[in-house]
Amino acid sequence: MPKKRALRKAQLWSAGIATEIPQKPTAYETRLLELGLQDATFEKLVDSVELRSWCERHRNMRFIPELLLRKLGLRADQFEGGRADRSNKDARAFARCAFESYHEFQEA
Repeated sequence: MPKKRALRKAQLWSAGIATEIPQKPTAYETRLLELGLQDATFEKLVDSVELRSWCERHRNMRFIPELLLRKLGLRADQFEGGRADRSNKDARAFARCAFESYHEFQEA
């Protein structure tokens, strides 16, 4: 029965008919609930030692509002897993190669 339901949802989605999307809280929202800070002011969030330590540990793996990261003096790395050290030169070369490949494909 679950396969039929999944197939039906896929058919509705491909036909452009909206289906219900389950809403789950993010890990950040879950942590706020655990700490009892879901209704806290922004200043209270910034002053929370427990939230700060959680943000330090998870800033590259979980969604954390950018404004909060800035107020805490933290910065999330844009690329994780050894890719952060790519230079701009490498990125430009990759983009140029992708651009040329795309146009070659379009002309063929």
